[in-house]
Amino acid sequence: MEVACSDHRLLTISGTASISSDGKSMFAGDIVRQIHRTLDVVEAILNSRGMNWDNTIRAVGYFHDIQALPFLTPVAANAESHRYP
Repeated sequence: MEVACSDHRLLTISGTASISSDGKSMFAGDIVRQIHRTLDVVEAILNSRGMNWDNTIRAVGYFHDIQALPFLTPVAANAESHRYP
């Protein structure tokens, strides 16, 4: 959802995951590639609104399993190079 104000815009992105363009889940069992794919999807949404990661002030990630959380830290630390192999 995008809200346009007189001096700024607010874009809220929700429900994004590691899905393909045809809506199917990708990279089952590979949390690192799932994280990268999710970031690619979010980046594409940002770009479609003329925005990029520099316009992002807050992000929340939800994981099915807490054991996946440590995999996010190195990806987030290198956000500009989040492309998956």
